[in-house]
Amino acid sequence: MKKILLVCIMMCAISVSAQVRRIEQTPAQQDTVPQLSIMFNNSSSPSYLLKEAGTYQKRAISTVLIGGAVGGILMQYGLSHPPEASAATVHPITYLGGGVVLVSTVASLIFEIMSANRTQKAGEQLERISISLGGISYHF
Repeated sequence: MKKILLVCIMMCAISVSAQVRRIEQTPAQQDTVPQLSIMFNNSSSPSYLLKEAGTYQKRAISTVLIGGAVGGILMQYGLSHPPEASAATVHPITYLGGGVVLVSTVASLIFEIMSANRTQKAGEQLERISISLGGISYHF
């Protein structure tokens, strides 16, 4: 009876020590997960620059559409209403309409240049990242 009891205690001790060793040798789940962190040295990230570029493109389109419409309406009004008994052959509001169209066109071009600048900066930052079968690398 003592031998059986002693064998059972030994078996339990071996079983517990084997479980403890296996738990200690198993690495934690979060230690095996690879992580990638890329820090850009610039003040804004490529995604932010691309969002800004899209905003400037929308401003350019809306500026030229609204300015062109308002200027065109003013020019049409000036051409359809001749000046009253004066030496001028064209109504002065026609020139105002032409000025509105010119200013909106210049503003739209400025917005397009700003958009292209932001897109180019984002492309330069993204050019430093390369993805291949070996993984992801960042070139400074």
